[in-house]
Amino acid sequence: MLEISLIKKNKICLEDYNYKQDIENRLLISQLSALDLELLQEILYSPLKIAFQDLSKALNYEEKELIPSVKKFIKSGLLSLNGSAITVDKEKRKYFAARITAFDPDFKPGMEFLKGLLKKVPIHTLPVWYNISRTSDRIFDSIVEKYLLTPQTFQRHLSALQFPDPIMEDILKDLLDAPEYLLYVSDLMVKYSFSLEQFQTIALLLEFHFVCCLTYKKMDSKWVEVITFFQEWKDYLLFLRKTQPTTLCANSVKRESTRAFCFLEDITFLLSLAKKQPFFYRDTIELANCLHLNPTNKRHINYFERLLKKIELLNLASVKNKSLSLLDKANEWFGLTNPQKSLLLYRHSYAPEVIGSFNERALRDIEKSVLRVACSEWVLFEDFLKGMTTALSEESSVILKKQGKNWKYTLPFYNSRELILIEAIILEWLSELGIVELGSYQNHRCFRVTEYGKDFLG
Repeated sequence: MLEISLIKKNKICLEDYNYKQDIENRLLISQLSALDLELLQEILYSPLKIAFQDLSKALNYEEKELIPSVKKFIKSGLLSLNGSAITVDKEKRKYFAARITAFDPDFKPGMEFLKGLLKKVPIHTLPVWYNISRTSDRIFDSIVEKYLLTPQTFQRHLSALQFPDPIMEDILKDLLDAPEYLLYVSDLMVKYSFSLEQFQTIALLLEFHFVCCLTYKKMDSKWVEVITFFQEWKDYLLFLRKTQPTTLCANSVKRESTRAFCFLEDITFLLSLAKKQPFFYRDTIELANCLHLNPTNKRHINYFERLLKKIELLNLASVKNKSLSLLDKANEWFGLTNPQKSLLLYRHSYAPEVIGSFNERALRDIEKSVLRVACSEWVLFEDFLKGMTTALSEESSVILKKQGKNWKYTLPFYNSRELILIEAIILEWLSELGIVELGSYQNHRCFRVTEYGKDFLG
């Protein structure tokens, strides 16, 4: 028998409300015929008392044709029949009116749908279920803030769930792998050998844990049950999927270097030139020749400046009057492996001009953002930017907001200063560490996460 209480953390227990009646109603709705649905829609928009004859005329059906459908709704408690008069239960009508919206072709099961779902539970129970303040006068807003406010918040919620039945976790995985984040209930029934009641109970638990929801999709002239994520989360996942950069053909990429740790190795090479005596250089052309780089490439001038700045930052040598004079720490540097050199540089963090007013957490989040394309090999940097969701300011924060009658995860907008920062961290800082490798594709900059980078960030 399926447990009706889920993780202790949230203390959700279906027995805290009349969930069995809820299951019965959901089972009824799941088996509605086209005629049943027509009758239900007419009842919901009719007076609480209506003559059976008037109902049949409104629907253009004979009374005997409607009797099987009427009996279904009498059994559910929605209707009572006294002679030829039909009486509609006011509270039951509210329930079915909320559920019937799922049969609208334009229906999207979002936060308003979730709010309606939670209204079935006694209001004093919700703070217990979701571990929020009992004094909150806006319980739904408190729930949104705690579990759904940002994608990161919701992902932490999902990862913290401990399902009593592994099938629930399997359903979540199936849904994440589904092309449109939608699964047909008929397929799930077969795959997991569910009874109708078992599935509806599991679906209800998943809804109360904000994992997914049960709704309906019209196929030809028939409505079929499906489960999908709540609309706002689904739209956000579709945005990520749509903006996933296309992997470039490696043979078409012109790599900036064939070495995984080229920046660190170039530091080592310059230091080696000053190992016996100070190394003097006249200009960037001479440095370019030393490092076997194209001296006419303007980007290399910036590269040389970064090399010299990092040498000074690490106290490996003094850089004065176009000369390099080794310091004691250089001896330690020569004894390190490339990964050790990378870690040493990483610990020195960013130069003050890079950090500016940004907090270090935001900078680290930019670093980790490249993990999104860790398995994609080479991708265009401009394509990667289209799917960036790292919060650097209020404008770039992805937050669940109500816009009119609907809710939505706002998509980020980066100003020019933030874009410069993102480019500096990914195309300079991470390449210096050997975490990404740089290249160009049809005159557009591209990069890939190295094997070392996957281990370092992952």
